[in-house]
Amino acid sequence: MLDAATVPAPPAGCGKVAYILRNILHNWPDAEALKILRAIRGAIPAADTPRVKLTIIELTTSTARNLPTLEPKLMIDILMLSLFGSGKERSEAQFEALLAAAGFQLVRMVPTVGLMLVLEAVPV
Repeated sequence: MLDAATVPAPPAGCGKVAYILRNILHNWPDAEALKILRAIRGAIPAADTPRVKLTIIELTTSTARNLPTLEPKLMIDILMLSLFGSGKERSEAQFEALLAAAGFQLVRMVPTVGLMLVLEAVPV
């Protein structure tokens, strides 16, 4: 599990800062994923919030926005459950709720050619 003490604060004196999570949150149930997101949010001082973005690259179970068929996504969801015991793929709405609970606002979702979705959030 991610230790909040290991999440670096945004470096001083530079421009925009991005925290990027790729294929991380789907390994964890909501409570643990929320801890990861809150650890990142906690590392961001209030003065730095305008220049920070969180980018999450994950599979989503949603078929909205012309994303590929749902069947492979559900198979991967079952795989996460069997491998990690409680990991899961989430819908766009579930990601939005998880981000909000951690102190982020979902500002953009970008479908990819494959099964992945890029979610961009900002601290609030």
